Amino acid sequence: MGLCSLCQSVDFNSLLPLPAHYEGYHEAWKNGSGLIGFISPRLGEARKTGRDLNAGEFSQPLGVAHHQSMTELTAAAQNCSICRLIEHEVSGYLAARTEAEKDDVYAYYETKRDFKGPNYRLWLTRRRDDCDGFLVVSPDAFGLGQVWLLAGIGFCVEDDDPLAAVLPGRVIQEDPTCEKTLARAVGFVHECDAQHKCSMSDGALPNRVLDITSQVSPNGIRLVEPDGIQGKYAALSHRWGDRNPSATTRANLEAYKEGLPVDELPKSFQDAITVTRKLGLRYLWIDALSICQDDGSEWERESSKMASIYSRAYVVLAATGAHQDSQGLFFSRTPPTYHSFEYIKDGIAGTIHTFAIPKNERAAYARGYAVLHDEPLSNRGWVLQERVLATRTLHFASDQMLFECYGHCRSEDGFRMSGRINDILQHSKPGISGQSNNDAKASMFRGPSLWYDLLNSYSRRKLTKKTDKLPALSGLARVVEEQIGDEYVAGLWRSTLLEGILWQAIGTHRGATNASPVYRAPSWSWASIDGSFGNLGLGKDLRYISEDGEWSDIGTILDCHVELKGENPYGEVKSGWLKIKAPVEPLSPSEEKEPDHETVPHKRALRMKTKTGKPFGTYCMFDTIDDDSALQLSLSALLLAYIERKKSGRTFQALIVTPVEGQEGYYRRVGKIIFNDESIGNCDWMQDQTEMETITLL
Repeated sequence: MGLCSLCQSVDFNSLLPLPAHYEGYHEAWKNGSGLIGFISPRLGEARKTGRDLNAGEFSQPLGVAHHQSMTELTAAAQNCSICRLIEHEVSGYLAARTEAEKDDVYAYYETKRDFKGPNYRLWLTRRRDDCDGFLVVSPDAFGLGQVWLLAGIGFCVEDDDPLAAVLPGRVIQEDPTCEKTLARAVGFVHECDAQHKCSMSDGALPNRVLDITSQVSPNGIRLVEPDGIQGKYAALSHRWGDRNPSATTRANLEAYKEGLPVDELPKSFQDAITVTRKLGLRYLWIDALSICQDDGSEWERESSKMASIYSRAYVVLAATGAHQDSQGLFFSRTPPTYHSFEYIKDGIAGTIHTFAIPKNERAAYARGYAVLHDEPLSNRGWVLQERVLATRTLHFASDQMLFECYGHCRSEDGFRMSGRINDILQHSKPGISGQSNNDAKASMFRGPSLWYDLLNSYSRRKLTKKTDKLPALSGLARVVEEQIGDEYVAGLWRSTLLEGILWQAIGTHRGATNASPVYRAPSWSWASIDGSFGNLGLGKDLRYISEDGEWSDIGTILDCHVELKGENPYGEVKSGWLKIKAPVEPLSPSEEKEPDHETVPHKRALRMKTKTGKPFGTYCMFDTIDDDSALQLSLSALLLAYIERKKSGRTFQALIVTPVEGQEGYYRRVGKIIFNDESIGNCDWMQDQTEMETITLL
């Protein structure tokens, strides 16, 4: 099938990007619906202030105008490969919106928003990651600060097509063990060797590794203790599953040194051996085999070396798409549906295969492809540091392979971006240029933005052993400590504790957070809860960026203490406390109802009020307790910081605390609360600093 006259007129090589003021995106309805909107806070603010919405930065078009109605698109799709794919994606969008409108909560908030949905006048714009292909967007039918993402389209070619010289994307093979796919895997690594030189030079091997080319073992593989031998090795990042009978123990260690029964190893281990041999390496490190799992002291000692083990590996092989070791690195993939057309780029003629990019963060966010949120391995707590600390990783994901190093991140289907998701070791890599992603964020936060980025990713992950909450980050904590020169305190940092303890639990109302059944960390540390947390540090709000002042302290951290449980300074803790001087404002439940309380389709959070604040109060964000349990407690707000804005006044951040029974002056954190001038009222401590209290937070 060819192209319609309109698509033939489009120069896909030089599409304009979406205007820069569309700097954010949001998912209008969850459940993986793909109802993604790009938002422009600056455009919304300009509309409110009466600025000319057709001048300056707002005059830039969304891209190239395409079909201006669904009728036009449907007619063109009969004889056009590109329009047929766009129509299919837009039809999926329409179905998702119809389904969303059946949801009472979605319908409730849709009536309150300024956005009403797309007007279906289509624009083609360059993909946000600057890769081959395009996005299809449509302005909102009512609001002027949002455009909707209707489709994401990628371009790729067959390996032997002439266009392969100028288009990096390749058609995905269903069989991941075919020679084409394995050659791509090796090619990714060798390309980095030649262009980026990210790999480490030969160094001392870890304490115990697999020798996969052993001439001694009948199966060609055995466990060895190199004792200072220099060399290169691969490391496996994987999800164990329920059990691993092949794990090394004191009982089988000596037998494994003679040789391992390869056929009895989990499939992930066998596949890792295959890839390591393809790469021409002799050694492979796998945690389950390289560390005695029933030796507690060895496990604590070796787990604290994770930063060194993963960062010094020649390459990390990640079983990213596997739920457990029995699935392996290679499993059958379902390639996307391809639509083809003839095309000429840079004077080279060939056949392009188009495919749909999922309407989620892969299309909406420049780095979304590489985040891999939906992959099983990305849900595991220990794996975060394995990925971040690795110099380079070859991801065997559920739909394709991705390669990540300090030079770039790229996938089989053509996604590519410079740098990587997290550049924690960026400045230590010679020859790799580019501004640190964390440097750009530093001005938006007060506090260690690098650490907050890591915690944002870590908070969603799960652990088999809940007590690993802090140990699973110990390798990262060690590296960050070296970079920022601070003291680690139960998941936070000594010099920025005031902003550090202002984290917020997410999803408590829907039961997404729970208190740890055994002591794991003091209440002021995020490590004390199970479940997601966020809003770390003291950041600036993009909606008020032009009028923001700087955050000012109200409280003062006087002292802190943490008692460790073992030898790892970044591992488990036995106890901890903070001594703080700050206002302690008593709270009481608000009895006022919201004007729409009879029609709202969901339960709202509990509101609390101060003695002099407005009776309506302000909403509470509890860490793990429900509203009924909170009402049984004596609650106060521990005021810690505020920011003043030119137009909207002051915003105060505070912890919700409750007294510890039988210990005067001792409190524990149970949540967070944010006030404005009206909701906090005129408090005594605002005029008289002697009204502040000194308390100990456990």
